[in-house]
Amino acid sequence: MINKIITACFFSLSCFAAAAVSEKPEEYYPMPIRWDTIAPDEINLRGKIYSIPAGSHGVVEQKGDRLIFKDGTPARFWGTGFATSIPGFPPDDKKEADILAKKLASFGINHVRLIVSHSSSPNIWSKFFTSGSMESQEMDALDYFISALRENGIYYSFCLNPNAGPQFKKAGGIPDNGHIADNFRHKGIQLFDKKAIQVICEWFRAFMAHVNPYTGIAYASDPALIYLDAVNEDSIHMAYFRENWKDAGRKFWFLSDENIAYLTREFNAFLKKKYRNTLELHNAWQESGKNGLDEQEHLEDSSVILISKQDLAGTGKERVRDTMRFLLFIDTDFARHIREILDSLKYRGLFTFSNNWYGHGYLNACLLSGNYTETHGYFDHFKYEKLGEKKLQIFENFSYLSGRVRDGQNNPTDQLLIESEAENPFFRCMVNSLYNRPLIVSEWNHGAFSDYVYEGLIMFPVYSMFQGYSILDNHIYFPPSTKNVRESHTITGNDMHGNMVLFALSPSLSLAFSRGYISEPATNFFIVHAKNENAYLDFAAKNGINLDFGSSDYPLRLGFIHKIRQVLYDEKIQSALPEKITGKKFVSDTDEIIWDFNDPAKAVLTVNASCVQMAAGCLNTAEVKLKNISLSKFNTHGAVTAVCLDNIPLGSSKKILVTAASSYKNTDMIFEYRDNKKIILETGKEPVLMKRLYGIIRFRTKLNSDFEIIAVMPDGSKKEVKNIINKKNQEYMEITWTIGLDDTPWYIIKFL
Repeated sequence: MINKIITACFFSLSCFAAAAVSEKPEEYYPMPIRWDTIAPDEINLRGKIYSIPAGSHGVVEQKGDRLIFKDGTPARFWGTGFATSIPGFPPDDKKEADILAKKLASFGINHVRLIVSHSSSPNIWSKFFTSGSMESQEMDALDYFISALRENGIYYSFCLNPNAGPQFKKAGGIPDNGHIADNFRHKGIQLFDKKAIQVICEWFRAFMAHVNPYTGIAYASDPALIYLDAVNEDSIHMAYFRENWKDAGRKFWFLSDENIAYLTREFNAFLKKKYRNTLELHNAWQESGKNGLDEQEHLEDSSVILISKQDLAGTGKERVRDTMRFLLFIDTDFARHIREILDSLKYRGLFTFSNNWYGHGYLNACLLSGNYTETHGYFDHFKYEKLGEKKLQIFENFSYLSGRVRDGQNNPTDQLLIESEAENPFFRCMVNSLYNRPLIVSEWNHGAFSDYVYEGLIMFPVYSMFQGYSILDNHIYFPPSTKNVRESHTITGNDMHGNMVLFALSPSLSLAFSRGYISEPATNFFIVHAKNENAYLDFAAKNGINLDFGSSDYPLRLGFIHKIRQVLYDEKIQSALPEKITGKKFVSDTDEIIWDFNDPAKAVLTVNASCVQMAAGCLNTAEVKLKNISLSKFNTHGAVTAVCLDNIPLGSSKKILVTAASSYKNTDMIFEYRDNKKIILETGKEPVLMKRLYGIIRFRTKLNSDFEIIAVMPDGSKKEVKNIINKKNQEYMEITWTIGLDDTPWYIIKFL
């Protein structure tokens, strides 16, 4: 039914609400988005963000802290990640690969990070190492899947060195550190052991030179390939600065005595390139009241000790600096080997040393080695707890929007939860956001079974748009524990393919993120760590891998107010003056984002931009009024988003997607709450059940034409929304209805 314009207000909104929800609806409804379900036509985004096929705009390039295509088009990507060594992925069946690629594109995914050969099971790298050839069934499946991604407008990136251990073991002669976990057994070592570096370099050269038979393009030459890191989650600074969990007095974290001896020999070789003899070294390191060169140490016989972090405080400044320079050399020289191979193959994409966060020296290595920075971070990253033969998933299950740290008496303090919980992405992004470098978040997620799963899925993309980040890759689509990629429900708290809240929000978030609908501030808020390189080496040695960035004067909450950029060292750029933030309401420089937590029971984050508007948090206790949407009388906490589908501001748009989502569970899932934590006892089965979020929504528009509101069902069918009130004055029309009564998160407002 087409809704004709009505010029009178029929009755009060409270009466309307009572009439519309005369019977309380079911708490959950099924959300049958299976592994092969394509998004309904009304919200299908395939080909609607960038041209098809991927690569049509030319190679993606760095320009300051942004990404742009060769043709000048701004480049932003809403993505996910895959590991290529889980059972059934990439699909051997080409039809399945085509369907999966189409599904991703339809829900707004326009980038995929491919983690190649992550496990110790037979994989592409291990088969290449054994045969010397890139030809294998697994490689053919990956080649075809990548061609399917490209045909659906999806760009991709590689993580080629997530776990080299199985290959090192086959090569022989490469030491390990004895770590119990296979993927940690060669951390640090692979960066300086010459044979390990050779094995890795041969792999990079073969893989990047490989011509995909389905595209006819070598990977090094493909404009649809965006970024590549030299190594996943590794840095010699991690080995140097981290505490050993088994032995707090242990030096160099997980490195064995044999590893340290090898590294010490490399340190002496490094010093010999700078100092001619022991006397020259002694004079350089001598400092009154501090430890310099010991009389037992001699450069000629390579007996100079590589001091540990425990000894830094009492050591002379120049010896500390040379130690930091050596650690920096290990990281950057490893990156240099990979970079030279890529250059020889004429690779034109982005490159960096590593990812995540391993200290200030590590960040310097990334700055010197590449043209972007890359990080990881998670909201409510679940932990496992053994119960007999079972492994239970444990979620902290707290609200970042309203949560505050509690003291010993369980009383709330003024410290925000996001500033104490170091795994969340805000921490990692703030410290890795370098001036004139794009930031790519290659792994992030919100623990899927949390009652507050929508919070991270709204907060982080909003924060990232405001900060001007370039790529967000949700991790991971299929988890390593997946036995069958056709399963369509969540097995662990990490996987995307069964996370229906993420799928519900993905179309609106993809449009908003990829099109840059939330404004960036015009100026940067600079945090400068040092005036010159030497001063920064001092800073890096003092602060190690501290997550307060060595700058406690600049709290994390500033990232919701200003556009933050870190400067490692610069003579001219000055740090912005520290700000004392006393209120419990943050308003962004652009005035588009407000986070109000004055009353934790009414905490809400709102976005009030022209083309996208959002509200997340306590919608059941707080009323929200934005430019074009207002929300009231909701049944529970959750998130509501409104985004234009025609790239026209909401007030004039003829087609708007409105989404409502809260949390979800699997059918027959069993869980309990213990000390505020959520314990998953049984993960259950499909179909996935969405928790219903419903309440009154008012939409204000400048248009005065006829319209319709459609509930877009997960199976693609449409359902007309009735009981709509509209009223009009000379300036605008206001449309009111109860959202969330239908078994879907998606609604379309369409003007005729």
